[in-house]
Amino acid sequence: MRGIGSDPMLNAAPNAAMLNNNPHQSKVHQLCSEINIFLAGVRRTFLRSLSTRNKQFSNLESNKPITIFPGDHRQKQFINEDDRRFRLPDGGEINYQIIGQEGPWVSVIQGGRHSLTELKGFSQKIASRGYRVVVHDRRNCGQSSLEFNNLDPEDNFWADDLYALLVHLNAKPAFVVGRSRGTRIAIRLILRHPGIANSIMLWGISGGPTAVRFLDDYYYGQYLRACRTGGMAVVCALEHFAGLIAARPENKEALLALDPVHFLSTMTRWRNALLVGKELPVMGLSDDELQRIDIPTSIVPYYDKMHPYTSSVYAHKMIPDSRFFDFDPLRRENANVMTAADAEGDEEAVATILCDIYKNLLIARFLS
Repeated sequence: MRGIGSDPMLNAAPNAAMLNNNPHQSKVHQLCSEINIFLAGVRRTFLRSLSTRNKQFSNLESNKPITIFPGDHRQKQFINEDDRRFRLPDGGEINYQIIGQEGPWVSVIQGGRHSLTELKGFSQKIASRGYRVVVHDRRNCGQSSLEFNNLDPEDNFWADDLYALLVHLNAKPAFVVGRSRGTRIAIRLILRHPGIANSIMLWGISGGPTAVRFLDDYYYGQYLRACRTGGMAVVCALEHFAGLIAARPENKEALLALDPVHFLSTMTRWRNALLVGKELPVMGLSDDELQRIDIPTSIVPYYDKMHPYTSSVYAHKMIPDSRFFDFDPLRRENANVMTAADAEGDEEAVATILCDIYKNLLIARFLS
C-alpha cells in the first residue's frame, strides 16, 4: 500500500486519510480554456485572498493542508434549477438542471436507475461553494426519453449522452463525479471522450459477489421475469417503470407499444454486457481500462457491502494518478448499515473533499 499523501497543495480535507499515488505530469494542460473557467468562477475570491496569500503559502513548510481560495459556504439561491430539455442527435431527449449561477463546471452522475433528484442535495452543497453543477436524468430514467434500440451497453450510450450535453453547455472540461453506478459511467465518459473532464471522483465503487447478485436482478432480472410473465403491461406496473409513467404519462403508451420480444432481447443484451465483468474486483471494468485513466482521480468509499471498501482500494491501486480519501475509517467494520444520518453526513464530507480538490487543481494549473 502506498504511503500517506504529503502534498499540501493537493490535500483536500484535514480529516481525510489520504493514500497517494505519485502523480505524473499532465500531458496537456488545456491552459487557455481552464484559465477562463477559473477566472469566471473564482475571480472575486481570488482578489479577496491576495492579502493573505503569503500567510497561507507558509503552510507549505509545515506540511499542513491549505486552501488558498476559501469557498463561499453561505446558502445561495439556486435560480437555475428549472428542468430543461436537450435534444440528442439521434432524437432522444435529456432532462437536466443547472444548479448554481457561476463558477467552474461540475457534472454529478447518480447511481442505479435513479432520477437527478437522488443527488440534488449533494449538488446544492457543491454549488453553494461557488460551482455550477449539471445534473441530468439518463435515458430510461426520470423525465428523460425512453431508449430501447441502442445496441451499445447502457453505460456506454449514457456516457455518450452526457458528453453531448456537456459540449452543448460549453461545460468542458468539467470535474465529473459519479456515485455507485455513476462511477462506471464517469469512467466510460473519459475513456470514450478524452478531454471532456479535467478530473473525476469515484464515490462508492461496486464489486464483489453481493453486488453482482443484487445488481443483476435490480437492473435487468426483475424486468425480464415480468415481461416473460405478462408482457409489457406487467413491466409497466413495476416501481421503476411506473415512476417513468408518472413523470411522463406519454411513456405508458410508448412502453405498451414495445414488442415484448424486442424488450427481452434488448434487456438481455444489456444484462450480458454487465455480467461480462462480474468477476472483476471493480465491477464492469478491467485492469487495463482502469490503468488507461490518465487524469487526476479521487476515490471515496461508500462503506457498505454493495460498494465494498476493497473495490475502492483496488481501483486506487490500478489508476495511476489517483488519491484515496478514507474519510470515515471506523465504518469499515460496520458495512451492513447506511443510516440516513450517515448519508447526509457523507454528502457534506464528500462535497467538501470535492470542492477543495477542484480549487487546488485549478490553482495549480493557473500558477503553472
